[in-house]
Amino acid sequence: MKRIVLPLAAFCIVVLPSIARADWLTNVEDDIFSGGKKATMLGYISAGSFFTADCVTDGSVSLAYAEKGKWVDGLDLLKFRLLVKVDAGAVREFVGKASQRNDETWQVEATDQDDVLATIKAIGNTKKQVLIGLQEPVTGMKYSGTVTARGSTRAVKQFVEACGI
Repeated sequence: MKRIVLPLAAFCIVVLPSIARADWLTNVEDDIFSGGKKATMLGYISAGSFFTADCVTDGSVSLAYAEKGKWVDGLDLLKFRLLVKVDAGAVREFVGKASQRNDETWQVEATDQDDVLATIKAIGNTKKQVLIGLQEPVTGMKYSGTVTARGSTRAVKQFVEACGI
């Protein structure tokens, strides 16, 4: 019996968490300034890079490509194109502004409310993947990454409920 139980337990501890891992997660907290909620939804692209959506109950919502790394002075002076394609849908293009998200992460954020909301809703319906592109035309810098659909429906539902959108 031990010969069956121990390997089965090891399998459950090691393998099942990686199978059940969601690529989209939402964190909801109380917001002291609005008296409501604030939420952050993260889509995992790769180690150290994420696609994020942030909101506060007052209605402000944004999307961003975020990456762990040191902030570079002058990055906020550049104009970025943030591109998002959900499954086989059309590419949605945003004007992005670079900023320091926190001590360890910088981001390129888009705040066009109507397009951001439409994109978040599309992410909630994705069946396969979300492609993210980031381009800075002056330097020629380009980046692209993919977030799978795993966990997107649940994450978007939590995000929309918390934000009241």
